[in-house]
Amino acid sequence: MRTTTKPGSAKPLLASKQIGFKNHITTGSMPRKFNSVEEQVTEKVSQDFEEWEKRDECLIAWMLLAMDESFVNKVVKYEYAFKIWEVLEEHFVARMKSKVKLLKAQLKTVKKHGSSVSEFITKINKVANFLSAIGAPLTKDEYFECTLGGLDEEFSAFITMVNARSDHMSINDLE
Repeated sequence: MRTTTKPGSAKPLLASKQIGFKNHITTGSMPRKFNSVEEQVTEKVSQDFEEWEKRDECLIAWMLLAMDESFVNKVVKYEYAFKIWEVLEEHFVARMKSKVKLLKAQLKTVKKHGSSVSEFITKINKVANFLSAIGAPLTKDEYFECTLGGLDEEFSAFITMVNARSDHMSINDLE
C-alpha cells in the first residue's frame, strides 16, 4: 500500500503501524539477535532479527529523508529507529514544554483594554485552542483565571459574581 502525504500529516504514522513499524519505535521490542549461545559463537543471526533489522533500516531511511538536514546530523549516528525516535521525542517534548509555558504566559497578558468582550474572548480562545491542539488544554480554572484577570475594573462586580459561582459554571457559561 503506497501513501502520499503532506508534511506534518498523520498518514505516515498510520502507514507505519499498518506495515508493522510500530514495534521499531519502542524500546524492548527488538527480537533477539541470536537464538542461542551456540549461534552467537558462530555468529548465526536469527531470521526474526534479520527481518526486523531490514524493516528497521527502511524506517530509519524513511525517518532521515523526512527530517531537516540539521536534525539528521544529530541522529545519524544511531543504529536503531527506536533510539532516533527517543532523540526526536526528547527534542520535541522539550520544545513543546517551552511553547506551552510561553503561551500560558502570553494568556496572562491578554487584556480587554477598550476592545469588545467578544474580541477579548476571541483572543483568549485563539491561544486556548492552540494549547489544546498541541496537547496542553487549559483547565477550567486556568481559563477562568486568564479571562477574569484580563477584564477591566468596570467588570469587578461580574468578576466577584463569577468567583463566587465558578465551581458551578462552565467555560460556556463564562463566555
